Amino acid sequence: MPFINVKCESCGGDVQLDDALKQGFCMYCGSKIVFVNEQTNTGGKDLTNLLILAKTAYNNANYEETLRYANEILEVKLDNYEAWELKGKASGHLSTIDNIRIKETTFAFEKAIENSPKNKNEYRVELAETYKELCNAVIDKCTNVDTNNWTTQSSEKLTSAMALLATEADNFLGTMKNTNDEPLNSEVLIHMSSKLYTAGVSIYNNAKGFLRLPDSQKTGILWQEYINKSNSARAMLLVAIDHYQTDFDNKTIALKELIDINSDMIYSGSYEYKINRKTKEGEYVKDKTLPHAEMSALVSENKELRAQIKQVDYDKVDLANQNFQKYREEHAAEYERLVAEHKAINAELDEISDMPGFLIGDKAKKKKELKKDAERRFDAIRELLKPFGGVRRLD
Repeated sequence: MPFINVKCESCGGDVQLDDALKQGFCMYCGSKIVFVNEQTNTGGKDLTNLLILAKTAYNNANYEETLRYANEILEVKLDNYEAWELKGKASGHLSTIDNIRIKETTFAFEKAIENSPKNKNEYRVELAETYKELCNAVIDKCTNVDTNNWTTQSSEKLTSAMALLATEADNFLGTMKNTNDEPLNSEVLIHMSSKLYTAGVSIYNNAKGFLRLPDSQKTGILWQEYINKSNSARAMLLVAIDHYQTDFDNKTIALKELIDINSDMIYSGSYEYKINRKTKEGEYVKDKTLPHAEMSALVSENKELRAQIKQVDYDKVDLANQNFQKYREEHAAEYERLVAEHKAINAELDEISDMPGFLIGDKAKKKKELKKDAERRFDAIRELLKPFGGVRRLD
């Protein structure tokens, strides 16, 4: 009568059970154990060994091999949640700018949750963190740009890839939050914005070497190359700005950078050597510039971007006020106590100020000590009130 080794999911104990049975009881905690012999009806494949090989391949960053082993398992045991999880993780890592595979990750993770014996909600939270890390890894890979060989088509591919990733991240992560009560999806979008901003600025820094050339070297071909790369950088910054969420400071930086790029493009152009009819002397004059319609569009866009900067400042203040209000509500008793103490010290300082100013000797020394002590306590209260919005929010 052969026995097989199984692990109790309740206490983690290693238990031996009769291979002919489909269930038994843990000898340590008494929990019921239901099991299936992994080599039964598997076409002769050792699924346990395949799972070990898949995990080893994944830990060694061999994602194609991981995917192959996971698929082999799922061919004969479609409800193996660990294989689905590995399939999802490997698919995500195999993403490229030409083939974002996060949609496969989403599907595989949903199947893993569906078939897992674990608590569904807890497992979803666990996979959500993994999903977020996968998204960030894909973003890092795709935004690692070669600025010298970057083209408009490259920018279109990247922005399209990031749009797909953002959609899938929203589908899987939804409204899930991290331990700091912040949306996991926002973490992905902010990371995406940061990487797109960095890549866009790198591309533009490479392009604007054209602007530092002497006029004699600003040919039409080089100018057009500058314009193309600048537009690529613009496209990436626009996507970054769109996804910065509540990262107001970096959003403002990106908006200002885009204004500078637009302004440079407006005043840029190629130069041609011509003879001045009046002086009969040769000089380099601007030959090609952006069409008037494109210039006007950039001027209008800059006006809108400056308005956005103002709006970001308003949004930043509004969010801060909301957070202060929420904190005051959550710590109402502490807030009231600090407010009362703040007012009491204020009154105390007023009384000290009303004391005669011509005091001498011990009385003058006492007044100075009282004032110093009250000011010290006043400053301490101000620090404690900062999470509530500071002293200025008390009214």
